[in-house]
Amino acid sequence: MMAIKINRTDFERISAVFLGLETPVLIDFSLPLRIDQGLGLEWMSSLRRLSRLAHQPWSQPLVTGQLVEEAVIGLLRSGQHSYQDLLNLAPPVPNSSLQRAVDLIESVPEEALTLESIAYVAGVSGRALQLSFRKELGVSPMQYLKACRLDRVAEILLASAPDGPSVADTARRLGFTHMGRFAADYAARHGELPSTTRQK
Repeated sequence: MMAIKINRTDFERISAVFLGLETPVLIDFSLPLRIDQGLGLEWMSSLRRLSRLAHQPWSQPLVTGQLVEEAVIGLLRSGQHSYQDLLNLAPPVPNSSLQRAVDLIESVPEEALTLESIAYVAGVSGRALQLSFRKELGVSPMQYLKACRLDRVAEILLASAPDGPSVADTARRLGFTHMGRFAADYAARHGELPSTTRQK
């Protein structure tokens, strides 16, 4: 059994931004919520990651804030609720808004960016921004952020002295918490392990 408590103010704020609502509102959910398949299973995986992370001594806001947002959005996507119809409705995002989001991510990937903060800068709802990123760039905003963070790790490793920060320290600074998964993602993007990059 797992119990999770999310601050109501945070839940309503994140929900409003994601759904494109002007102000936070009360959302009525219908039960039961299936958590053994589909989106419900994905949501439970997010909660388990958040739970494991909370017990790590090096846990940091850069990671936990993003996972809390992921948990709230996962619940909105997987559960049946009073604003279900808004999930499939999103106005088109102007190119200027999409560019502001991209510029923000590329300029400060090491910051504690969330879908909420990126959507705020872009001036659109979180859901609309997600749809726009997938349509124009083929990835979600968070996937784009992850790619930029992997690139920033590579830049730091290439510029670091032999006695500089370790690969693990650099990865954690950029929000990567699982070193095995990080190394695999890094190798897939850069064609080599991070330790190889650091030795150059």
